[in-house]
Amino acid sequence: MLTFNVQNKRLNLLLCSIIGINVLFVLWTLFYSAIIVCDDIEHLRAAYFVSIGDVPYRDFFEHHHPLLWYVLWPLIKVLPHSTIWSIYIGRALSLLVSFGTGYYFYQIMRRFIGGKTVALLAIVLYFASMPAWYSLINIKPDIYMRFFYFMGLYYLFLYFRYQKRRDLCACGVAWVIGFLFLQTITLDILPLVLPVGWFICRKKYVIKDFAIAAILPLLLLTVFCGVLFYANAWGQYFELNWDFNSKMTVFLHRISQSKYLILFADIIFLALAGCIYYLKTTPKINIYRMALILLFFSELLQRIFWVSILSQYFVMLFAFAAMITAPMIYKIGQKNPLPTYSAVAIFVVLHIILNELSLFKYSFSKQPFYYLETRQVPLEQTYGLDCGIYQPRKTYYWMMIDMETLHNLYYNRFPDYRLTDFVHDEQIRFYCLSQGMDKYAQFEQQVKTLLPLTDLQRQILQRHIFSEDFHQTFQPISIRLYQRQE
Repeated sequence: MLTFNVQNKRLNLLLCSIIGINVLFVLWTLFYSAIIVCDDIEHLRAAYFVSIGDVPYRDFFEHHHPLLWYVLWPLIKVLPHSTIWSIYIGRALSLLVSFGTGYYFYQIMRRFIGGKTVALLAIVLYFASMPAWYSLINIKPDIYMRFFYFMGLYYLFLYFRYQKRRDLCACGVAWVIGFLFLQTITLDILPLVLPVGWFICRKKYVIKDFAIAAILPLLLLTVFCGVLFYANAWGQYFELNWDFNSKMTVFLHRISQSKYLILFADIIFLALAGCIYYLKTTPKINIYRMALILLFFSELLQRIFWVSILSQYFVMLFAFAAMITAPMIYKIGQKNPLPTYSAVAIFVVLHIILNELSLFKYSFSKQPFYYLETRQVPLEQTYGLDCGIYQPRKTYYWMMIDMETLHNLYYNRFPDYRLTDFVHDEQIRFYCLSQGMDKYAQFEQQVKTLLPLTDLQRQILQRHIFSEDFHQTFQPISIRLYQRQE
């Protein structure tokens, strides 16, 4: 009978090989510009605005936290004004940060959950989800936030084990820096209140550690708020990042699609099985695994009842799912190694194929940037989502036409101009519009269905939507991309 030691070097080598294959595909996507998304443009352009002296929220619209733009600021300053090269270098930086995230992910699994093989297995399972691929290279604050989140989680677990105050301080600082990249980190910190509270109840003397460790994070937050006050941007910051985002998520949740929950149901069910397996086979409470289970269920509930309109919102869910599933597969593999790891190999290979097919289809069906690049069209002649990074800012909202509409509707602010006025700007040769914004009737009906409109809001909506004037001037050449008719 074939014996199989799950901790031997051959298995670890196999897992490392599978991870390597995934990384090669990720590197391929890094240089495959057809899958550039509007978020890449958005954050590089925001960094460009910062580099020329604009203040976020006060001078231009944004509803993300600002640290990413200041990190990219030096790159924008020294790089030649080339949109393509700026994107490649920005993505390479994101990939380096993602490798750092992988390091802390691996260390959490190796030191606190199940050893080297379990850690490698968790990474393999994580790569089974398609968002795990392209979310490693997008120029988004989410990538930097995840790095500091897992760094903080690693140091929190170190504190649970050794009760060294420096680890708790490092955790707090890492999470505050992650918060300055993206505020949604708070949603994955709150579930940890339960294991932290349980830990404090068992070791009451550690309350002093938490009080001292909170000093530096609170100081950093105070400096952040002080800078916003000094720049006269505090009111706009709070409105756009908290009040407006909360309203917008309610709107988006009503049009959210549950297809990703169905598409990745196998990953979710494996994680649920991992939770049940842990509860049945472990008589004592393991604070590390219980923390991961709480984080998994918190993310799952968010995806079901909160915004799930894009696959990128599922990345943290899949990370926690992999961390829960890997120990279960490891234990089962000790008893039945060959069928267990054969099934894992088939599962992962099938997902690699599906991921590649999904990215290939996504690249050629939904990205107008591909048309702009292949047709050698100057990006500075494009207005909208996929425009050039160094294009002059024409309005406060600069590229987010749909966000502008919702913002003015929610706060009953009448716009100073008509968006259709830009149709007469002869320098604009191309428009890239959000899905649903390109047809007045379609978007108008959607807004009316989801929001009770006042007479003033109807006037605002009519001024914001591209009407027939636009379609008489521009003709579609791809999904969401329009070219000026000669």
